[in-house]
Parts: sequence; structure tokens; C-alpha cells
Amino acid sequence: MNKYLSITVSDFKNLRRDPTLLVLFFVPVLILGVIRFGIPYISEYIPTIDDFHKEIISFFALLNAVFPGFIISFMLLDEKDLQLFPVINVTPVSLSGFLAVRIVFMVFFGFLSSMLLIMHNGIYSISIFKAIQLAMLCALNTPILILLIISIAKNKVEGLSMLKLATVSLMIPMLVFFFNTFWVKLLAIFPAFWVYAFMDSVKNQQMIFILGMCFLGVLNYFCFRYAVKMK
Repeated sequence: MNKYLSITVSDFKNLRRDPTLLVLFFVPVLILGVIRFGIPYISEYIPTIDDFHKEIISFFALLNAVFPGFIISFMLLDEKDLQLFPVINVTPVSLSGFLAVRIVFMVFFGFLSSMLLIMHNGIYSISIFKAIQLAMLCALNTPILILLIISIAKNKVEGLSMLKLATVSLMIPMLVFFFNTFWVKLLAIFPAFWVYAFMDSVKNQQMIFILGMCFLGVLNYFCFRYAVKMK
């Protein structure tokens, strides 16, 4: 247990030493401020924006959950550039244990960041039970995106480009809010789909939550198994 705790302590030290990572850590709070105070101000000039509060909160709750993953991805890409993964793989921690600690960090802080925005956004309210469910779906998106990026990217430059594509992939499934066709349901292959489908549904919300958790859980498992094979 001590060896895994030391990894977390080391990560926080690195976070404090790097101004870019430190700023990223507080971005979810900045997003909350923009939503809570900016949207009501914008609605005075663009009243139609009030019809899209659900969509806005869904996207930014997901984005807030992903930001802790962005921080970890920068750390992992640095370590990959330095070719530390083969070295870690032969230590008592092992690469799988090393990544598992990082995943727990991503999911925990992603959940907290998402809950922060869902419960205190000031423009759209849902019950605490549904807020927890929504935050769980948001948080489980993060490891999938980050593990795929660090597994596929050969260096930090490629990784940063893939992070931008990952952000775009969070937006595409939002079509579920605007179209109710069979073809839109094919977007279920995107992890973010289950966040938006949960928010958009009225009658089948709990079924969507269960299916989404199962799908995201399986996807997280396979992404993790793929990531531990990194050289």
C-alpha cells in the first residue's frame, strides 16, 4: 500500500512544480464560474440559450470529469517520452499497478469535478441521486480516453493532438439530444453517448444508466489491458 501511496504523493509534487498542470487542476472551478455566472448573463442577450441548459450542463459535467485525466495524461506522456514504462514494468509496483493508481486518481477527481458542476451550476438542477449517477458515467469516460491516447501516441506531440480529438469525440454524441432515430443510437460506441442518453431519457433513465455502466466498465477493462502492454 505504501508504494502506491508514494506514487500519488509524487504526482501531487509534480503537479505543484509544473504551472501548466497546476492551472489545469483548477480549470473545473473556472468552468463552474463561467456556467454559473456567464450563462445567465448571455441569456439576457440570447434568450434561446435557456432552452439548452440540459445540454450545456451535460457537456460541461463531462468535460469537468475529463480534466483530471488530461493532467495525468501529460504526466504519462512525459514518462513515455523518457522511456520509463519498461523500467516501471520490472519494479515491485509493475506497470499495471502504476496505471491502476493513476486510474483511481482520474475517476475519483473526475467524479468530484463533475459533481461540483452538476450540483452548483445555478441554471439546471437534478436530484442528488441522479447527479451521482451522471457523475459516475462522466468519470468512467476519462480512463478510456486517456489510456487509449497514451497507448497509441508515440510521443507528447502526438498525444496532445489526440487530446484535441478526444475533446471533439465528447461533442459528437450530443446529437442524441436533437434527433430521435435509429442511426443516432449507433453513436453508443462513443463513451460520451451514455452521459447524454442518460440526461435525455425520461422513462428509461435507470436502464440506460445500468447499460452505460456495464459498457463503460468493459471498455475500461480492455483499454487497461491494452495499455499495460505498452513498451
